[in-house]
Amino acid sequence: MIYRTLIALLLLPALLLGSQPAQTAPAAATFRRLGNISGGGFRTFPQAVSNDGQVVVGYGERIVAGRYQARAFRWTPSEGVQLIAPLPGYDWSFAYDVSADGRVIVGESRSEEGGQAFRWTSAEGAVPLGFLPGATEQFRSAAHGISADGSVIVGTSVEEFGGDQAFRWTAAEGMQPIPFLYGGQLHGIAYDVSDDGRIVVGTSTMIYPEDGFMFHHRHAFRWTAETGTVDMHPAQFEEKGASAALAITGDGRKIIGEMEIYSGTVWTTDLKAPALLFPPPVRRQDITWANVWDISADGKRIVGSSHVEITNRIRPVERAMIWESDQRPQDLQKLLERYRVRLRGWTLIEARSITRDGRTLVGFGKNPQGQEEGWIATLPAAR
Repeated sequence: MIYRTLIALLLLPALLLGSQPAQTAPAAATFRRLGNISGGGFRTFPQAVSNDGQVVVGYGERIVAGRYQARAFRWTPSEGVQLIAPLPGYDWSFAYDVSADGRVIVGESRSEEGGQAFRWTSAEGAVPLGFLPGATEQFRSAAHGISADGSVIVGTSVEEFGGDQAFRWTAAEGMQPIPFLYGGQLHGIAYDVSDDGRIVVGTSTMIYPEDGFMFHHRHAFRWTAETGTVDMHPAQFEEKGASAALAITGDGRKIIGEMEIYSGTVWTTDLKAPALLFPPPVRRQDITWANVWDISADGKRIVGSSHVEITNRIRPVERAMIWESDQRPQDLQKLLERYRVRLRGWTLIEARSITRDGRTLVGFGKNPQGQEEGWIATLPAAR
């Protein structure tokens, strides 16, 4: 509750319930559903899109005879959704990121006993990446981010003491640990990496003697070989709350993530106090938070979602959101409709990834049949 109270001071539920001033816009936007995974009944969740907008990766989920199933997928306009099988010995697969040209996909295979990171290409299929050196119990790793050319992969793996530690992988060096922030141990995740593979961002545990509740002290970090692991958490919240760096521009100049859980935050290269993307709420009785997931190369567009628990309503309002330059956050569905795109019964819930030019977005929503399905949309260039 303490986090949601803090978040409520930062975010704006009225944007999702009210309308913004009318804007004229050219009819230069498109929307397309990704379609069903073979076998039917899947919910599809896109996670990333290639630089040209032609390859989308993610995963689908369904329940069959009371049992959970999940499969990573790769989508192209010509071939539709194609499944990526789990690594041998695992039951499920998830794809989280894709190289700029769409040829290399990373993610994890998982079962009830654990999981392992993989790297996929059409020539080799899914190849296991293993675990950090020294891990005696090899049961957990996942690849979350990839460099533009596919040569550097980042994620998290079980380490020698049984915790989770961020890693950076290359073919030459294999999986190498990214050091925890000073005083931390047992938890670290690398979420994204710059285009050239030099800058890695994520979250790492900070430990303070007076509070042993680890989750309260996960701090966003930025890592390079020259600087090591640098704490990005705002000084005014040094021993309170949590933060995570979730995505980085290709040149490494801007980083986005969350602070105090699900509040959109932007850091710049000086790593000073981050800018929050949301003005104060209009209605204090509502509880609102948001995710930011990806950012265009020039930093002018950020995509994510907003979630509002409205007083006296049973179900929260969830909407895909977009932030353009210095403008206020916008409901992506309303923006597309202003661009004269006919969504025909869709409700857009989350925008998960955006191309470097800021034109193509992918995410998921509820289709006209009420099923959760992936979509891909294009917008005119940001002003």
